[in-house]
Amino acid sequence: MIVAASLLGYALLLAIAGPRLLTLRGWVERAPRLGIIAWQSLTATVLAAVALAGLALVMPTIRVSADLANLLQACVMALRAQYATPGGAAAGATGAVLALAVVAALATA
Repeated sequence: MIVAASLLGYALLLAIAGPRLLTLRGWVERAPRLGIIAWQSLTATVLAAVALAGLALVMPTIRVSADLANLLQACVMALRAQYATPGGAAAGATGAVLALAVVAALATA
């Protein structure tokens, strides 16, 4: 949950401060190609952060172990624990809808 909140905070900060910083000094008018690249990079970064936050809500993070069998067992146990409670299922569904909405918006554009 901390990873998803951090990614959403990062996306919000970029979405608010990014356009203001890009238009602050007027360099975008002097170098339009660089300005277009900067705007597109900012947009892609915000969308990627939102999509990854949605995926972070769907798949809980676990510690990586050296043994593959233990890693898979930990994954199964983490998924069961995540979706056993109504709040975990709601957070997972919200994350899936958020990630799919970003992908669908990009596909239609």
